[in-house]
This record gives sequence, structure tokens and C-alpha cells, in this order.
Amino acid sequence: MRKAAFSILFALLVAGCLAQQKASSIYQWSKLGDVGDASEVNAGYGLGVASPFAGVVNGRLVVAGGCNFPGKAAADGGTKAYYDDVYVFDLKGKSRTAQKLSLKLPAALAYGASVQIPSGVVFLGGRNDSIYSRKVLHLSWDSAKGSIAISYLPDLPVGKALFGATYSDRKIYVVGAEAVSPYQKVFLVYDFRNPKKGWTRLPDYPGVARTLPAVVAQSNGDEVQVYMFFGATANGASPYILDSYMAYSIKSRSWAEGGKTLFNGKPICFYGGDAFSSGTNDILFIGGVNVDVFRTEVQRRATAKVSPDKQLVDSLKAVSDAYMRADRSFYRFNSKVMAFSLLTNTWTELQDAPYGGITGEEVVVDGKTIFVVSGEIKPGIRTPDVYKGLLKRIK
Repeated sequence: MRKAAFSILFALLVAGCLAQQKASSIYQWSKLGDVGDASEVNAGYGLGVASPFAGVVNGRLVVAGGCNFPGKAAADGGTKAYYDDVYVFDLKGKSRTAQKLSLKLPAALAYGASVQIPSGVVFLGGRNDSIYSRKVLHLSWDSAKGSIAISYLPDLPVGKALFGATYSDRKIYVVGAEAVSPYQKVFLVYDFRNPKKGWTRLPDYPGVARTLPAVVAQSNGDEVQVYMFFGATANGASPYILDSYMAYSIKSRSWAEGGKTLFNGKPICFYGGDAFSSGTNDILFIGGVNVDVFRTEVQRRATAKVSPDKQLVDSLKAVSDAYMRADRSFYRFNSKVMAFSLLTNTWTELQDAPYGGITGEEVVVDGKTIFVVSGEIKPGIRTPDVYKGLLKRIK
């Protein structure tokens, strides 16, 4: 998983091309509950957040951090709030109300990465409007105390970076880039079998530096590789969203470009969504923005920022204001569960999801169950919904 996540105009992520075929993978969906505790209904964290951290620890779904606009709306110039709170849903109990823990993140953060590991979950990085965090938290179960405990892995050896992360063979891989000049590429590994070594740099990926890509470890039929899908140009240059993917061979320590991801000759984007391995050779994608709608708005704002023509600038700003106030359906956020086969390099539409178009959500995989946690349903507007999907069938 990545997480990735992000502000609707800040990072850029996932694209795909659909194959015209039916799939046999089916999730049975139900609503688990809402983020925030009982005191926060329709307020604060209870409004829902984008780009939180999340994972499962000993039968408890942990949700932490994230950001939203609890006061004035984003369309009206509201201020984004970040959170350091940690909540849990007891998946073994009957209650579907989240409980706020006394634990806190090291700062109020969003846009980090969450990686599920056998002993719990690891939260990496994150940022707010003032800082980029280098902290790496390991949340595990303290059986003596009967509660969740936080310990720390070594700090990330990078500065202001935005990235995705994945886990394979007792190693965490981090792939992305620094979000400020000189936009250094980031590719790191942490080996739990050799913790004293800390984080080790691996060979840079080819092409431009990418922030917030979707990063997943999965087998291509021959070996498990680290796949990096899409992401944003770290320097904010056109085309903003990168409609391609590449794979890192752990065996040969080398990258190979997978090429463009196209459907009928055109890219489609799930930017801001999440991705995870499924079955033996598939990667699944949930959520994300529409590439055409998003790129158009990014270009409009970029033009307005540099144009000397005041009349043009005023016109562009008026259109951008209308963009922020459009109905949810206008943005065409991804509402499908999509699968990419590493054996055939083809895309399959698995099913429509009940939560509708969404982006900036966090997806947690717990065996045959996935959780889709909160996210953004239109610019600046979050949903508190947490959905549970049980895998019923996969071919």
C-alpha cells in the first residue's frame, strides 16, 4: 500500500487502462462505521479526513492523522487542519464506533505512508503546512498491557519527501522524491533482519522524480518486484500526472520501465487512490482522481499564476472558483475497484464500490478483508465513512 495520499491539488498519482472483460473477483461490502469518536459527529475529525494513516493491530483497525477543513470550506478560503489523534475500531467487538486513544502521532500529519507488517503496522513520514516528518512509527500489540504500543524505527534519511511504501520479505521499501528543489529521488529499504543498518539507499529509478507514487510489491510470475505506478512530477512541471509505471527487480537490483498505461489510446488516472497486491500476480487500485479533470485545473492555476494578462487571470480564477464548487459528480473520482495483471499487463474492472467516487482514502488489507478509510469526495470535502470489503471470489 501506499499511502498515499494527498491534497487534491498537491500530489498526483495513479492511472490505468481497462481491459474489456469481465472479472471474477468480488468484494462483499458493508459500512464499518465513521472516523472520529462519538463526541465528534459532524465536527473536527468526525467530518472525515484525507490522507490518514491506517492499519490493523491485533484485531483493531487503527486510524490516525489526516487533514480536513473543519471551519470555513476550502472553496471559501478555509484553513486546512491536520491531526495527531489516533483512533481504533475493535473488529472483534459489536460496536462500530471508533475510540480515541491516548496515543498521539509525533506531530499533526497527513500524506504519509502506511505499511502493514506481521507484527502490526508502520507509519512513515507525513507532512503538515510547516514540517515534513522523517519519523517512522511501529504500532504493535503490547500483550502485557493489553493495548497498542508505539515504538520508533530509525528516522528516514531524507528531507522534505513524499513517497509510497510497501513490504516484502521482512523489508520495507520507500519510493518517491523530495518535494522541494533539487527534487532528489528517494528509494530506500529497511531490513528487519538487520535493524542496526538502518535505511539503505537503493538505485534511483529512471525518468523524472515522482512524488506520492503508488508502490506495491507483487510477483510477475518469475519474481517479486517493487512496482511504482504513476505519481506526480516532483517539480510540478507538465504533465503533472505521470501515466506510466516501472518495476524494480530485487534480484538484479535494477529498474525496468513498464511503459504507458492507456485505454483506447488515452490515459486514465486514479491519482490519490491506493493500491495493493491481490492473489498471486495482480495489483488492485481503489479511488483516485480523473486525469483529464485534474490536469485541466492544475494547468489553469499554473497559467493564472504567471500570466501578465489581468483579464485572463481574473477569468481563470473565476473558472477555478466554479471548479471548487461543482457537484461531486463533476470530478469523476474513481468509484471502481480495478485490477492490473502483471502476467498479461491488462486492466480489469472488478466492480463498482458502494462508497462512490473517492480520492485520498487509505486502504488497509487484512487477509481477505480490506478497509477503505475516509477520504475526499470533492475538493476540500471529506467523508467520515469507513467501508469493509470481504473478498468472496477471485480467479
